[in-house]
Parts: sequence; structure tokens; C-alpha cells
Amino acid sequence: MSFRQKVLIAFKLHGLVPTTDSVKAICEHMSNAAEPLDELSRILQHLKGNSKLLNSKVTIELVEEAIQVEVEGEGESVENIMVIDHGSVPISIYDSVRQTFIRQGGSSRSVFSGVTPPFSRILAFRERFEIIEQRTLRNKFFAKRAFKHGDPASQDHYELTRISGIRRATGDLKVLGLLTQPQEGVFHLEDSSHSIPLDLSEAEATVGLFTENCVVIAQGVMERDVFKAHVLAMPPVEPRKVTCDTFPMLATPTHRKPYSHEERRQLLHEEQHGVQTQIVVLSDVWLDRPKVMKGLRMMFHKYNALCEEADSA
Repeated sequence: MSFRQKVLIAFKLHGLVPTTDSVKAICEHMSNAAEPLDELSRILQHLKGNSKLLNSKVTIELVEEAIQVEVEGEGESVENIMVIDHGSVPISIYDSVRQTFIRQGGSSRSVFSGVTPPFSRILAFRERFEIIEQRTLRNKFFAKRAFKHGDPASQDHYELTRISGIRRATGDLKVLGLLTQPQEGVFHLEDSSHSIPLDLSEAEATVGLFTENCVVIAQGVMERDVFKAHVLAMPPVEPRKVTCDTFPMLATPTHRKPYSHEERRQLLHEEQHGVQTQIVVLSDVWLDRPKVMKGLRMMFHKYNALCEEADSA
């Protein structure tokens, strides 16, 4: 297979359309490289993370920039820790109609520069919910099937119910929604269509960290206009490779040269040997409440004792 065919196939798999000049430039660069396919892979990674790439069309200017980065980055050492300025990260929003991410001009919406809109808490929650919803609906256990077959009660497929139609539904229901607390001690489940009061008095939680404003899958029944949850679960996760293959236009850092195969093997080795590392996340820590401060002291004391035991072992 010629370099040209390999380039065209690789770009097609990543959802990109190169111009004729772009293909010619990449083929010339590959012909002078010791590892042509590795070079092609790194060029594609750079292109996908380039904020100047606003659609699927790849121009010769973008390719020349990617090749120049490759040439200048030869032999440079790579740090495993990278600091990214959120103000320079391109904006990518999920379009639920076209079912893909659309890159917009400007940078992070958390910085108001007169071009990007000011940060909106409601908009942020809505976008996060839509991202998790589309990922869940692609999962094999929740994806809609063109034809229903087999046992309707089969445990290999579940149907999610929208909150807007939950009052008309009967039986055991599964609902994807945002866990909110509009009033102290009163919980609701919300999606982009509606919200409904949620009874968590008898709910069992599966593995995961459940906090206010997190997206959950609740299983339960309707009782007098209140959704009585029996089980709370986290939405299914998705391997990074699957996400990148599905949405190759997602913004990625462009501050460094993409990892080589040797660097990836080294990082994977470090990851596999750090499985005991823990990250503790705290939510809604009200420092003006004595009960919260007492709990914090107890938690710090316990973790400090565990660290001392680990150091002495």
C-alpha cells in the first residue's frame, strides 16, 4: 500500500478531509522518516488538537505547521506533568441534533474576553449532562435497538425513561438525571426535559461518589408524583480510545509533542505500579459548621495515621 493510500485511510478514520497539497506534503515527510507510520500518527494527533482546525477540512498550512512541530521537537525530553492554561483551551460544544462536537472560535468560556460568552453555571450543567447522556445512550446496555428480539426482561439491555414522560410510565423505571437539592433536604432529579421530586430514603448506592449536581442513573417506581429510588448508580464509563475514535475533533492540548510509543509504554508502566494511589474528593465543605469541622479533623487524623503506617511498612 502506498503512502498516499495510508494517509487517506488514516485521515478518513479520524473524520478529517485533507487537501491534495496536504496529502503530498505528508507523503514527502513520511518518505524521509525512520518510522513513517509513527510520524503519521503524531501529525494526526497534532492536527486534532490544533485550535485552528474549525471543521474537518485540513489545509496545507495546518499540515506544514504540524510537520514543523515534529521537526523542531525531535529529541526533546518530555515531562509527565503538563500545566494547561484553561484560557487557551478551544471551546467544543456537543450538538445533540447532529450528535457530534462542534468547535467554536475563541477559548475557554470561563474567561470573558469580549468574544467568548461569560461563564454560565446553568449552561455548564446542561452541557455536562448532554455529554454524559450521549455517552450513556451509546453504551451497549442502553443503546436503542432497531429491532426488539429475545426476552423482554433480559438483563443485557435497559431502557431509559425521560423525566417528561415518567408520570405516564408504569413499573420499574430507569432514569438518567442530575441530582439536585433545590431546598435543604429535598432532592430532585432533573434532565433537559423536566424535573421530579426524588425519594432517597430507601435507595441503595452502587460503587461511586454521589454528590449534589452529579449525574446518576436512578432505578425505582413512581409513587404519588414522587420518584421513589431503589438504586442509585453512576452512568457507565467509556474507554478513552472509544471516545477519541467517535469524536476525533475533540480539543486536545497542543503545548507539547505527542507521546512516542516508548513514552506511552513508560507511562503505562508507571500507571500499573501506582494502583494503590488514592485521590480524595470533598464536596460541599461548609467550614462555618462545627459538625463539618469535626468531621474534617477526624478524616485528616485517620489519613495521617494511614500514611504513617505506610511509611513504616
